[in-house]
Order: sequence, then C-alpha cells, then structure tokens
Amino acid sequence: TLDEARAQVSRATAFTDLAEKIEQLTQEKEAQQREAEHAAVCSEIASLLESGDFSNARFEFAKALRKFPDSDEIKALGERVEDEEVAAREAEAAAERGRQANEAIERAGAALAEGELEAAQAAVAEALEVDAENAAAIDLGREIDARVEEEAAREAARAEAASLVEKGQFEDAAEQLRETLSIHPSDPAIQELLRSVEETLGEQEEDAAREEQIVSLLAQAGEAESAGDLAAAERSLVEA
Repeated sequence: TLDEARAQVSRATAFTDLAEKIEQLTQEKEAQQREAEHAAVCSEIASLLESGDFSNARFEFAKALRKFPDSDEIKALGERVEDEEVAAREAEAAAERGRQANEAIERAGAALAEGELEAAQAAVAEALEVDAENAAAIDLGREIDARVEEEAAREAARAEAASLVEKGQFEDAAEQLRETLSIHPSDPAIQELLRSVEETLGEQEEDAAREEQIVSLLAQAGEAESAGDLAAAERSLVEA
C-alpha cells in the first residue's frame, strides 16, 4: 500500500542519514587521530633537537615527511634540524679552536715569564693561527712584542757601551749606561757594566792624580836642587 511504501522510504532515508553520520564521525575521528599523531611527531622532533640528538631528529623528520608530505610545520622542523646541526658543528669547532688557542696562550705566558721571548712569540702565533680574533692572544702578543723591542733596545745600549769601553771612552760609556739604567733600572747586565766602567774611571782618576802629584814633586825637587837645597830635593824625590 501507499502507506507501507512511504514507511519503507522513510526507513531507507533514516538508514542513509545514519550511514552518512557514521561516516562523518569516522572521518572526524580519523582526522583527530591524524592531527594528534602529527602533533606528537612534531613534538618528538622538537624534543630531539632540544637534546642535541640530530641523528634521530633527522630520522624522525624523514618518517614524518613521508606521512605528512604537505605539512608546513614538519618542513619547517626539517629546516630547523639542518640549521641547528650546522650551528652545533660550528660551535663545536669554535670550542676546539678556543681550547687549542688557550693551551698555546698558556705556553706563551709561561715562556714570557721565563724570558724566552722567541718561544713566547711562536706560541702566540700558534694561538692566532687557530683563532685569529682571540683577544687574549692579541693582547699577549702585543705585550711580548713590547718586551722584544725593549730587549732589543737594551742589547743595543749594552753593545754600544761595550764598544765605547773598547775604545777607551769610559766617560761616554758611563753616561750612556746611566741613561739606559734610568729607563731599565733592573737590568743586571747594564748594572754590572756600569759598575765596571765606574771602577775603571775611578782608577783612571787615581792614576791621574798620582801622576799630577809626581810631576809636582819632581818640579819641587828640581827647584830645591837649583836652590842648592839637596836635602829638600831628596825628600821630594823620595815622595815621588
């Protein structure tokens, strides 16, 4: 009958609506699960990056990209994996360079303290070779260069003074040594050379005074002899 037909149509429509509702709910549930899985994968990759585990981060990213090829978030995480791994390698290399530079700087400082200027310069050069912008190495290098220049100036002064001494120019040598000593008061070599030169000058002054005394006594003896005072002349000769 017509009523029965209408009832059948109504039941069929209700079944269709129910099927569509079930399909919609199923799709929503799958979408929620996929979204949750997507979030979990992104969180896992981010966590691996935070811990510095770049190897596993790359592995998880590759899996995630296969499953979510259109995910901008996962693609961005892939770029982050690459960038942070490069940055980590660069930081590790910089740390190693810093360690090597610090070791060389320590050796340079020890050599400088011992007065081994060439060894100190070589160690600073080694530090700057691995880390050209190392401030400590640059500062220490400047200090060593200043010491080298100072030592060169002192050596030049010592050599010139020694040359003057060899020429018998003791007063000039003493003057130069005193001037050098006023700049480098703790230089033992200059101190010793100045003492030696001053002793020689003292001896020369004594010899000159003695010679002057002898000349005077001889002159007195001559005058006494001319005056017929032989005893006075003899005394003067004895003193001379």
